[in-house]
Amino acid sequence: MSSMYKMGRTVGEFTKRYRETNSLTQGDLAHKLGVHAQYVSNIERGTHKGAIAFAKSFSKIIKDKKLTTHLYNLAIDEKIDGLVDRMEKKDD
Repeated sequence: MSSMYKMGRTVGEFTKRYRETNSLTQGDLAHKLGVHAQYVSNIERGTHKGAIAFAKSFSKIIKDKKLTTHLYNLAIDEKIDGLVDRMEKKDD
C-alpha cells in the first residue's frame, strides 16, 4: 500500500489523519484555515462536498508537496464521483 493511502482515501480521512498527526483539534485546524470547526467536522465526516475549495485552503498550510498533490487528487476524485452519480440519477 502506498504511503499516501495511509493518509486516507477521502478528503475527510486525509484531513482527520493530518490533523491528528499534527496534534491539532478541529478548532485548531479551522482557525488555521479561517473556517468554522463545524466545517472541518463536516469535511471529516464526508457530509460536506466542497472538497476542492477546502483542498485549496488546506494546501496553504501543508508543507509537503506530495501530501498536497494527494489531497488535490482525492478532492478531484470526489468531485468526479459526485458528477457521475448525478448523471446516473438523471438517466434513471
